[in-house]
Amino acid sequence: MKKFFYKLKLIFTFLIIIQILFAITGCLPPDNADGRKEIQNSENQNSLDIGDDRQEKSEKEANNLPPDEYDLPIIMYHSVLPKGKTAYTMSPDMLETDFKYIQEKGYHTVTVNEVIAFTEGKGTLPEKPIMLTFDDGYYNNFVYVIPLLEKYDFKCVTAIVGSFSNSKDNREGKPQSLSYSHMNKYQIKEAVKSGRVEIQHHSYSLHSYGKARKGIRIMKGESYENYKELLVKDTLKLNEWLLENCEVTPTAYFYPFGAWCKEGYEILKELGFKATLGVEAGLNKIKVGRELKNLYRYNRAGNISTNRFFEKNNII
Repeated sequence: MKKFFYKLKLIFTFLIIIQILFAITGCLPPDNADGRKEIQNSENQNSLDIGDDRQEKSEKEANNLPPDEYDLPIIMYHSVLPKGKTAYTMSPDMLETDFKYIQEKGYHTVTVNEVIAFTEGKGTLPEKPIMLTFDDGYYNNFVYVIPLLEKYDFKCVTAIVGSFSNSKDNREGKPQSLSYSHMNKYQIKEAVKSGRVEIQHHSYSLHSYGKARKGIRIMKGESYENYKELLVKDTLKLNEWLLENCEVTPTAYFYPFGAWCKEGYEILKELGFKATLGVEAGLNKIKVGRELKNLYRYNRAGNISTNRFFEKNNII
């Protein structure tokens, strides 16, 4: 009898050892096999999904199909002067260094109208688009910027302030100051004819300092009716002046000082503007059907190097 119990004890010990070996080697009992199969199938399906995404992307690249969405950095320049090194002035030499950087990094300049056409499904954008904007229509832009645009085969967008360009100081035949003058109607027309400059709207007389109103923003306590009448009158005044004298019809509105309000934005839409641009820094995401509202722009100060400015804003 003792031998029988001893043999039985050995059998139980052997079974326990077998179970331990199963646990150590990761083997599972038969009733969990289906679960392992489901996990494996799920992993295989995930791999297939990733593979499909990669294949689709690879096929797009192979067939040279354009992306569905573009990153669009917009640079905001102002005055260009030989000794310009302030927040709103830069030298022609530094501007050329910017242009060299943009070209070497493979960017292609685009205009507002090209971006509008793309979002409406009526046009295409190049690989790595970038927009160069020049605010206020300075005379020095006419002198220094256009030759550089031609040299590098670039395009830019210039936002005109009507009261600046149509002032008595900028009439034909009068000497113009590189520091203070703005392009007159003849120079705007010539800039457009160069094929390098697109003209857009920066208000007729709302780009003014020292007044209660800032830009196109509605004032506290101002009635909507009075505000709309003022904004419509000011906007149409520049539209008519540009059309009559420069054969230009603006499609985009550049907010003076970047100041805007919901009421003003809706009025500009009613007037037919298809894009608005502010002064807040950021990267724009452009795709078909997306509204071009208050596009971001990076202010290009003249007191920071080219590499530092572009790398700081991740334009690389």
